[in-house]
Amino acid sequence: MVAEQQAIEVLRRNEEVKGKILEYAFWMQKEGYAETTITRRIRFLKTMTNRGANLADPESVKEMLARQQNWQVKTKEIAVETYSLFLKMQGLNWNPPKFKSVKKYLSSQQSKRSTA
Repeated sequence: MVAEQQAIEVLRRNEEVKGKILEYAFWMQKEGYAETTITRRIRFLKTMTNRGANLADPESVKEMLARQQNWQVKTKEIAVETYSLFLKMQGLNWNPPKFKSVKKYLSSQQSKRSTA
């Protein structure tokens, strides 16, 4: 009986998330975002939920992002931007994580060789 109730609760939350994501897509359309941007952001939200993020809980989103060791910093930044806009649509905000970009600089010797 408990397992059935848990399964029903999970299905209900999944339906709520799908509804919020659709609402987000429509909101972005009303705000004038390009279709490609909307499609990309919707895909990001779905990926985030598939990887364990609860979109109703910013801490859950932070935890999911922290676990994505194979994501580039720029990918994480886009995910944060996407989720921030999702919260803005709902009149909410959060304290997003900050990521340090790792910039690769050529040494002066390598730079001279590549321009020669």
